[in-house]
Amino acid sequence: MVKSQATRSQSQNYKIARAILAEKIEVLEKGDQSRAKLVEGRERKKKASKLKKARRKYRKLEGGDGEEGRGGGDEGGEGEGEGEMQKSGEEGVEEERGEVKKGGG
Repeated sequence: MVKSQATRSQSQNYKIARAILAEKIEVLEKGDQSRAKLVEGRERKKKASKLKKARRKYRKLEGGDGEEGRGGGDEGGEGEGEGEMQKSGEEGVEEERGEVKKGGG
């Protein structure tokens, strides 16, 4: 059973609920090969790549010795400084979470 109250219109909610139900059935039938799971996997990879690039960027800014030429990069995950927060400058960049916080004072 699927319920949807996305809009005030009963007919639109009916269509949305049918689409949700069809997606759930497809996931049950096809498993990891369903459209929803493939899209989810693509989004997960995209997010991981974005975080990796951000870490690399701020590490480069922090170190200042140009780590691009080494070729090692960050493919192996978090090897150095695992579990600790690293801050850069006044903006208070927390690399582990991938967030940028601007402090006022």
